[in-house]
Amino acid sequence: MTLSANGFGRWLSVEQFNVNFLTDDSRLFSRTATQGATLELEGTGPIFGRPNLLSAGIEGSHSEVNVNVFNERNAQSAPCESAADCAARQLDTSVHDRQDTLAAYVQDNLELGRALLRDEDQIFLTVAARWDLIRHRIDDRSPPAEGRASASGDDVFQRIDPLVGLSYNFSPDHSLYASYSEGFRAPALLELTCAGPAAICPGLQAGAAPDPPLKPVRVRSVEVGLRSRPIAGTTGQVSVYRTEVFDDIFSVSPAGTTGVFFQNIGRTRRQGFEASLRSRLSSLLEATISYSFTRATFEEDVLLNTPRSTSDCTTFACNERVLKGSEFPLVPRHRARAGLEVRPFSWLVASVSGSYVGAQRLRGDEENVAPLLPSYFSLEGGLKATVGRLSGSLNVFNLLGSQFSTFGTYATNAKATGDPVERFVTPGRPFQLFVGLSYGL
Repeated sequence: MTLSANGFGRWLSVEQFNVNFLTDDSRLFSRTATQGATLELEGTGPIFGRPNLLSAGIEGSHSEVNVNVFNERNAQSAPCESAADCAARQLDTSVHDRQDTLAAYVQDNLELGRALLRDEDQIFLTVAARWDLIRHRIDDRSPPAEGRASASGDDVFQRIDPLVGLSYNFSPDHSLYASYSEGFRAPALLELTCAGPAAICPGLQAGAAPDPPLKPVRVRSVEVGLRSRPIAGTTGQVSVYRTEVFDDIFSVSPAGTTGVFFQNIGRTRRQGFEASLRSRLSSLLEATISYSFTRATFEEDVLLNTPRSTSDCTTFACNERVLKGSEFPLVPRHRARAGLEVRPFSWLVASVSGSYVGAQRLRGDEENVAPLLPSYFSLEGGLKATVGRLSGSLNVFNLLGSQFSTFGTYATNAKATGDPVERFVTPGRPFQLFVGLSYGL
C-alpha cells in the first residue's frame, strides 16, 4: 500500500486592455487565489490469484476570484453629462466568486487472464468511478446600471461518472483496447454571468446570472484503438472514437466582436479517428507523422443569434436556424503533421516539421451556408547545439512565409456602406526567427 499527499497554492494576476472604436476602452483586472490538496491510496495485490492494482483518492480546492472591469474614455466616448461622467476611468463591473470543488474517485485494474490464445497474451479489465462537486458563490458588487440585473447567486453542480475499459495485449509489442466513459463539466464564472441574450458580456464585462442557471455539460465517450511496435525503434497508434455531448454550452456572439453570451444547445457530437507513427530510422534520424479526422456536429435543431445578415433579422440581431447534422465552426475535419529530426553530431540536433490544417467554417456560420476559411500549411525548422553546459538554439516559424488565416468570424463594419456585415479573419503567424542561449549552473 502506498499513501501520497499533495498540497498546493496558486496565485494568478491578470490585466487585460481592449481598445474599442465605437465606445469607451475596457481594462480588466483579475485576481485569483487557489489552495487545494489531494490524497491518494494505491495498493497492489492479487484478487482471485490475479495481479491487481487499486487506487482511490480525494481532492479539493477553494478559489477566491475577483474581477474588476473599468471603462476608460477615448476619442469615441459619448459626451459628458456630468462631471462624474468625465472621469478618465469608471468602474463598470465588479464580481467576486468563491469557488469550491470536491472530488472522490476509485479505479481498479485487474488482469483477467493470460495465455488465452497465444503464449504471451494478456487481458486486463479497468473499472472506475469519480464523483465531483463544484459550487460557485457569486457576489456582484457592480455599480447600479439601468437594464442590468445582479449576477449574485449560488450554483451547485455534482455528478458521478463511470469508466470501463478492456485491453487485450497480443504480445508485449501489440495491444488492442476499448473503453466507455462518462464525464461532465460545470459552467465557468464567465459562462454563468453571461448566460443568455439578456446578459450579453460586451467584451470583458460580466452580465447577469440567469434563473435557472446553465446546465452542466455531460459527455459519453466510446473509443477503440490499437497500439503497436511493429519493428524495433518504431511505435504507432490508431484509434476511433465517438463522443456524445448533452447540454453543450455554446458561445454566441450576436455582433461578431463586441459581445458574447453562452447558452445550452442540447446534444452535439464529436467523432473521428487519429493515427500516429514514430520511427527511429537510425542513430542519426528520427521521423514522426500524425493525422486526425474530426467531425463535430449539432445533433438537434437549434436557433442561434448570428452577426451574419439572414432572412430572420430584428432591430437587435439576426437568427440562424441550425439543422441537425450541421458542422461546428472553427473545427477543421483534417489535421496532419510530419517531422524529421537529424543528429549529425552528438552536440547538434536539426529538425524540420510541417503542419496542415483543413478548411473550417467561420464563427457565426453554424448553419453551414457561407464560404469556408481556407486550409493552410506551415513549415517550421530548428537547430540546437550543446557544448558542455552551454546551449544555443535557433528556431524558425512559417519558414516559407505563407499567408493564411487561423480564425474567422462575421462582424459589423460601422464605416461600410450597404450591408455592413463583413468577414473578419485573424492572420497566422508570419515568418519569425528566434535565437536563444542558455547556460546550466
